[in-house]
Amino acid sequence: MLEVNTLLETIETDLSSTNGEAMKTTGYSLSPLINVAVGSVINQLVFGFRFIKESHNHFYAMNKVIDAHNRGLGHSITSVVLTLPWLRHFPLFSYYFDQFDIRLGQLYQYFDEQIRSTIERRKKEAQSNFVRDEEDTYFVDAFVKEIEQRKTLDQGQEDQYFNIKSLRGLCVDLFIAGQETSSNTLNFLVLYMMVFPEVQTKLQEELDRVIGDNEDGSKRICLADKSKLPYTNAVINETQRFCNLLPINLIHRTTKDVDCGGYRIAKGTKIVPMISSVLYDEKIFTEPQKFMPERFIENGQLKKCEELIPFRLANGSVWGITS
Repeated sequence: MLEVNTLLETIETDLSSTNGEAMKTTGYSLSPLINVAVGSVINQLVFGFRFIKESHNHFYAMNKVIDAHNRGLGHSITSVVLTLPWLRHFPLFSYYFDQFDIRLGQLYQYFDEQIRSTIERRKKEAQSNFVRDEEDTYFVDAFVKEIEQRKTLDQGQEDQYFNIKSLRGLCVDLFIAGQETSSNTLNFLVLYMMVFPEVQTKLQEELDRVIGDNEDGSKRICLADKSKLPYTNAVINETQRFCNLLPINLIHRTTKDVDCGGYRIAKGTKIVPMISSVLYDEKIFTEPQKFMPERFIENGQLKKCEELIPFRLANGSVWGITS
């Protein structure tokens, strides 16, 4: 909740400093604040520290690279050359492949610095017999600890899965998959609350019922309140369905021969799932072009919807999703 408090305090400070008058003509963008808040949450989970004040520049630099990487990843030529890697040896395709490789290298540089820092800290703590509180453990720290333990058990042999190369890849996945999708979901949610004020009113009424008298703004919604907020959760679900964050998913490869819609798809075929074909299917979601959170409510409770797949076509769920 630290990031939520920081975001709200920043907004209040900005509005107070200008008395709100300048905002009437210039407007006020929440996107930068939301982006930093989301990035800070992910960075704390992965590397154990938040992006606050002086470290904002680190976030902006990294986020710029992530944005460029995601835009490049969505380019048709990049998609083709990643599907058929041998094309990287030809003009034009080589440029897009090199740009993709450069941006990935820039991200790895930041992650490598943080991983090295964690390894060095653990060495110093081991030498001084310092025991870290488990609550202070973050993802990279826990992963490095597992690497060390497995090396000890295997007499110095590197584990197939728990190694630095795997850790680097997971860090990239967490930031690239988590930063833009989470930030964009929140940005779209704010937008939809302005476009659909009747939804905003119902959402506010539910939050007021759960929070109660909160004029001083001291209480915040927490995870324990989730089951008490069916409409709030329905609004979030409908936001992710309606905004269709990933119309076209990443390239996948079939692991076995499959039959789909009367077509035979051979093992090893590269496929690109079309998530939008599900999220906007009238057979699944009635009047899909309308923003209707109520579609996820049944008998006053949040309805589980297997067809709500804003991020991927697969079994299971993504990090951060709780029942």
